[in-house]
Order: sequence, then structure tokens, then C-alpha cells
Amino acid sequence: MDIYRVQPYLDRAKELLKASDEHTKRYAALELRFALENVVYRQMRQYGDILPGNVLSMWKPDQMLKALISFDPMNENGGELAFALKNGDERPADSDFKAIGSTKAIPWRDFRRYYNKLGSYLHTPVNQETVQKVKKIVEEDFAKIINCLEEVAKATAVFAFKAVVFGTCQCGNVLYVGQHEFDNEDLVLCSNRRCNLLWSKWTESDGTQLLVKVETIIFECADCQAVIPVPPAQIWQPIRCSDCSSLFGVEVRLSRLDGGD
Repeated sequence: MDIYRVQPYLDRAKELLKASDEHTKRYAALELRFALENVVYRQMRQYGDILPGNVLSMWKPDQMLKALISFDPMNENGGELAFALKNGDERPADSDFKAIGSTKAIPWRDFRRYYNKLGSYLHTPVNQETVQKVKKIVEEDFAKIINCLEEVAKATAVFAFKAVVFGTCQCGNVLYVGQHEFDNEDLVLCSNRRCNLLWSKWTESDGTQLLVKVETIIFECADCQAVIPVPPAQIWQPIRCSDCSSLFGVEVRLSRLDGGD
């Protein structure tokens, strides 16, 4: 069925690995990296518009996958969806359940290790001294990655369980935050690129999870005019526009005021 569309990449990679030269193996590594990226991008589509703003600003698939896991525990473990007809108040026996489909997942730690290992192998050495430091991928590494992707190719369904907290930004945009993201102190970024307001996560004593607007100093990007909110504690650090990636710094100047004694 190949719901994740990884089989063409796998077939090409396995064919390329029949060669013994490093040059051809690098093309095989590239095909496998494309396959891993396809897994994440296909999973992202399943959530529709319900995605944390920080996912939309990411570009590395391993970071995206980690963020998806924060609000979908099934994303890392995979599982099977089954149903059974209930007879009165009795719970159906396990044997009565009929499987609808199963999804296959790559644990984040494995995904990150495979993705980065392939990336290191593909990077061109800066100079001759670093050639020896380039990490080679042995046959066993390729076999593990291929086996992992072949399992994903067996999936018959793609599930998206959304354990999220909803909030509304001042701009009217809906904010989505994974419940597990409340375990860290990372700020929540509005996904509206013309707003970009920051919100902090707060858990009340009764377990209620809230989003609280962070007091920020607002700048306008000189290149794309997007809003750049900066917490006061970070005002002296380099400031990057999340819309166009331009980098800025804050300068302070002392000016004389007329009318002073």
C-alpha cells in the first residue's frame, strides 16, 4: 500500500547499494534521507491546520517529528485501530475486535540518529584534514535504516491523535500547543507570520493548562515588515525575523534633550 510513499526511494537505494564504491553509496544515502523526510511530511498532513506554530517555523524533519510527538503519543509508537459491536453492558472480547488498519512509527531517537548519520555521510568535507573525520556508514547501518523504512511501508493507515491545548492570539489566530509541551519552558509562537506574538505556558494547581501573553518589545522587520516580538531578557541577543530570517541587533544611543538644567 505504501501510504508514506517511501517504497520508490527504498527500491532505488537498495539498487544503488549493490555497487561497492563510496560515490554510489552516497546516492543511496540520499534516497534513504528523502524517504525519512517523506515519513514526517506525510504525518504532518494528517493533522491539517492543527499544528503548533513552532512546527511551521522548523525546517529539520527530526525537529518536526519531536514536536509532533509532544501532542500525539501515537506518533512515536504506532498502533492498530480496531472495532467491535457491544452486546449490552458487556465489554466485547478481544477476539471480537476487527482491525481497520495499522500505522507504523519510527521512534524519535532512532529517526534522529538515522537522519543525522545519513546527513553527516552526505556532507562534503571542508578541507583535506576533515576528510578522515567524515563518518562512514557501514553495511549494518544501511540495513537498519532500510529495515525501519520497510516496516513503515507496511502501514495501512495514518492516524492523528491530537492531545492539544487551544488558545486564541490577539490577532485572532488559533494557537495549538501539545499537552506534553507544558513540561518545558519554551515559548509558544503564533503561526501568523504577521503577528509572531509569544505566549508562555502555565499549569494551574488544579491541572488546568493556560497560555499567557509574554510581555515583549515589538520591532518591525526592516526587510519584510513582519512583527518581531522580543522578550526584554533577550533584547541584547541577536534577533532573527521568523518570517524572512533577517538578523538584527539592538543599538542604544544617548541623546541630549533640550531644556535640561
